[in-house]
Amino acid sequence: MLVLRKALFHRDIEARKVAVSGYLMILKKLNFIGKVSLSQSQTSISSQASSASLIIKADVYTNAGNPSSKTMCLEIMGLLKRVLMQQGAVKQLLYVGLYDAILQNRSLRDIVLELLLGQFEKLYDSSDDSDLPLRFNLCFQELKGNIVMDEPLADLITSICLILLESESIVDEDEYDLSAQKMLEDFLQS
Repeated sequence: MLVLRKALFHRDIEARKVAVSGYLMILKKLNFIGKVSLSQSQTSISSQASSASLIIKADVYTNAGNPSSKTMCLEIMGLLKRVLMQQGAVKQLLYVGLYDAILQNRSLRDIVLELLLGQFEKLYDSSDDSDLPLRFNLCFQELKGNIVMDEPLADLITSICLILLESESIVDEDEYDLSAQKMLEDFLQS
């Protein structure tokens, strides 16, 4: 975990991609019972995660009854939230990987939708006087005379849609809280 954390903020973009891939692999294997929300992460990470816990092997956290699984999930999601401020290629890997993680670990669905919705809100213009509802100017930036993609908007929207379609295919047996899905649908309808 410590190596992934350091790689996530390394100046080399390939090291960042490796770190994102590593965290996504851990998320796929985490099992826990109940719901996890990004709003919990602010208090949970600071109070429960210490530097010693970062060195512990990830396979310790894979038991469903282990409360450390939720802490580990919140910690990883907090770190992945910071990836949303990095280069477009790293974000693109994250968006695609989060959907793959949901397919293998459905308990992540609400927290991932919450993360993706937060990012989409930054790019969505809800004002009535705007001709375009999406802020495409935030998707690109000029770097040394070249225009580069800063936000892979297509991958973000695709991930959100695929997760919502996957959610509809789940038979609801009080297994999932639909709050993040409901928030997203309300946001898009307004």
